[in-house]
Amino acid sequence: MLSTPLQILMLEDDDDFASLISRKLRSSGSELTIAPKLEVALRHLTTRSFDVVLSDLNLPDSRGLETFQKVFATAPKLPIVVLTGEDDDALGLRCVQSGAQDYLVKDLGLDGPILLRALSYAIERKRVQLESARVQEELRRQNEEMSSDLRMAQQVQTAMLPMGNTRSNGLFSFAHRYKPAGPVGGDFFTEFCSPTGACGVVVFDVMGHGVRAALVTGLLRALIDEASVLSLGPERFLTLLNRNLRSIFRQADQQIFVTAVCVIVDPNEKKLSFASAGHPSPLLLDAVNGRVISLEAARGAPLGLADEGTWKQHTVPFGPGNRALMFTDGLYEVEGPDGQQFGLPRLVEAAQRKVNLPAPQLLAELVEESQEYSVTGDFHDDVCAVLLEQTGTGPSTR
Repeated sequence: MLSTPLQILMLEDDDDFASLISRKLRSSGSELTIAPKLEVALRHLTTRSFDVVLSDLNLPDSRGLETFQKVFATAPKLPIVVLTGEDDDALGLRCVQSGAQDYLVKDLGLDGPILLRALSYAIERKRVQLESARVQEELRRQNEEMSSDLRMAQQVQTAMLPMGNTRSNGLFSFAHRYKPAGPVGGDFFTEFCSPTGACGVVVFDVMGHGVRAALVTGLLRALIDEASVLSLGPERFLTLLNRNLRSIFRQADQQIFVTAVCVIVDPNEKKLSFASAGHPSPLLLDAVNGRVISLEAARGAPLGLADEGTWKQHTVPFGPGNRALMFTDGLYEVEGPDGQQFGLPRLVEAAQRKVNLPAPQLLAELVEESQEYSVTGDFHDDVCAVLLEQTGTGPSTR
């Protein structure tokens, strides 16, 4: 038995049956308001408060499912129990599907406590439904807000990347392909040139992908001073960047690290210098001789893991007709149907076949070939590839 009396609105045009139900519920202290017509019930619902509605379907001014639908439309947040003389399972199912909490058939022997229990269960079920609807609406709102934030983050991240897929300063040309695994990614790169002609590329791959990784890419962009990269060189630049990242990452409650490769080409000295912090080494594409060389070298530790580290600088000849391809591991770590990765050897072989293609086409076909190899037909990690090519012999005018 309920400890709190209920305010019940009963739609019933049979005075005898309404009096019977009133007597059966009297001991609970509940108050039963009788509405012999639908119009009377709707007026009560707009002027008074009730805990539950007990409704017949056949009234002088309304019949069948339409009666329930009109009551529900007027008071959608009230629990409604149908109590009717029609023993019709199909009609009962339609009422419940339309929002009724229960469908009971009139019985002169209907027990008061059982009816009261049915009403109390209906009230509780409605409360749970409304709470569930509230939570779903809140989740929908939060998802919309998150989607909006992701779109903004995507726009900001895209704005940090160089405009267009190809650029040239008269001495060097740059081409890139950037394909995040989600709306935002953890791969990032920057390109830069000095007035004296030296140019460079730094490619990063933040641990994981998604929003957290994208936040770190924004941090990296803020920490990079392109003039300092050229003046310091790859080795000293990575050392300085690691020191700055450690001062920030040590405050995080989870481990964060970044792999990176820094490449600088000097047209005056005809050389390419690079250093890797746990990142795949560049490929050297020699279009003159039609060959591709993997510049395999010792990789230092990823950035952000330790206060101190060693990132050794390596130097190779580089001149007109040479290209340097930098990329993140998402480009070759896709798995095929046999569980085998596309892998670096297959990437080198693919680059060898395409070595003389124009830079944008070469990158597009490399990404497409790796993607088609994947058992899912797509990348599970962010992908970034940058191609740096020396196209002239004079000093830069950029």
